[in-house]
Amino acid sequence: MALAFPITRANLADLMLVETAEWTLGEDQELSNLGSGEVLAADLGPRLWEAECSTTPDSIDAIEALRARFNALDGAINSFYLFDPRRPYPATDPTGSLLASATVTIQSIETNRKELTFTGLPAGFVLPAGTFFSVTAGSPSRTALLQLVASVTASSGEVAGPVEVRPHLRPWIAATQAVTLLKPVAKVKLVPKSLAVTQVSSVLHRLRFSARQTLAAG
Repeated sequence: MALAFPITRANLADLMLVETAEWTLGEDQELSNLGSGEVLAADLGPRLWEAECSTTPDSIDAIEALRARFNALDGAINSFYLFDPRRPYPATDPTGSLLASATVTIQSIETNRKELTFTGLPAGFVLPAGTFFSVTAGSPSRTALLQLVASVTASSGEVAGPVEVRPHLRPWIAATQAVTLLKPVAKVKLVPKSLAVTQVSSVLHRLRFSARQTLAAG
């Protein structure tokens, strides 16, 4: 059976045992130096998440099976869903059990498009600063991976916020949309020529790759 794209988390990201992962929020900015010594910055494009990952050492057969799945992406042509394996759940719910039955949605978005309010969290639940969450919506769908700038606590009415996030909220993100806090994903593509197998010992190998977020629908 042919794979559908983007490749789901279950069909790729969940199959990997990642040993190292570095997620960064990239910047596409132009700098201008003034005679006064001041430096002006201007955004040239949206900020995109980038990831550098390597798997735990395994047999060459296991690593090649994983590389074969990556090869189905045809380089940077097709996309897949990837989460940060270092922090799959909020720090206040390290096993994901507290939020497993919660239905969290966006209650409202501030006009500055960088603050929102959640609803549906357990009463008193704290989302610490640095917590990742994702929003997937639309047809064809788009996915945004977002991070809390500050901590926020749910009231007795299960409402938390407003709280600031980065990157800024894309125009398609709206109130009532569902929020994923457990293994939140970004839709990404491989960085060309970054996929490689390296030998760790006489019997063990690891897979390395770089990925960059895509904002494309579908």
